[in-house]
Amino acid sequence: MIDDPSYDVHSIGFLSNPALAGLTADFTGAGVIRATQEGTGARCTFIVEHDYAALSLAARRDLDGFIPLAITAVRWLRLGWPEDWADGALNPAWARVYPAGGAA
Repeated sequence: MIDDPSYDVHSIGFLSNPALAGLTADFTGAGVIRATQEGTGARCTFIVEHDYAALSLAARRDLDGFIPLAITAVRWLRLGWPEDWADGALNPAWARVYPAGGAA
């Protein structure tokens, strides 16, 4: 059996200019989670729905730290963090993870 990886969340924010991340205007306001994979430290960026990101920020503040986040909330994934993308060494494609309204 292969265990699913776990991720450490480093920041939660919102997309104000999705074009900078290679996304369309439809993504304006979407949640952005910067994370690292536990054990490897590999960086990745998740796109989640705006409301999920806002609730996660509130829960993190109210619970003073660690909160579990559901992987099924992740709509899109890209390797690295935005500051890693400028040199073009990482694949620039976003991978679809769980579509909105889709089943896990």
